Amino acid sequence: IHMARPDVNCVMHCHPPYPLALCMIDKGRLEYADQNACRFFGKVAYDDDYLAGAFDAVEGERIAKLLGQKDILFMANHGITVVGKSIAQAWDHLYFLNRACEAQVIAMSTGRPLRKIPENIVKKMADQIEAEESGAAANYNRHFAALKRLLENEPADYKS
Repeated sequence: IHMARPDVNCVMHCHPPYPLALCMIDKGRLEYADQNACRFFGKVAYDDDYLAGAFDAVEGERIAKLLGQKDILFMANHGITVVGKSIAQAWDHLYFLNRACEAQVIAMSTGRPLRKIPENIVKKMADQIEAEESGAAANYNRHFAALKRLLENEPADYKS
């Protein structure tokens, strides 16, 4: 991914329960049914073919190609990959993606249909968030700084 995306300084791959639940559903998709999901409009790619672990360069190239210029890749039966220009941005994507997936999975568990947000409103919300995120004072930098302040109250061994 780093070779294919020189604009990316941080790649996070993980298996949080709610995004993973969507990866386990046939053709599972993040639905634009809450505000947190809207921020990812146009930024999500999907890998619907689980081909085992990514232990060789060929699989890494395939994953990078599927990700393309998007920031998030949902990987069927596996987990998610999130990228960002910085650790703060990638972590912020991961945080809000998990929140959106959690809300979606809980709503889906009711058996009632999701009330999806119209695409023009989703795009408007995504554009508003994108505008807020530009520049050095981006919200993701403040969000990450707050997380680090919380960690400073923990025993010092978290740094090792």
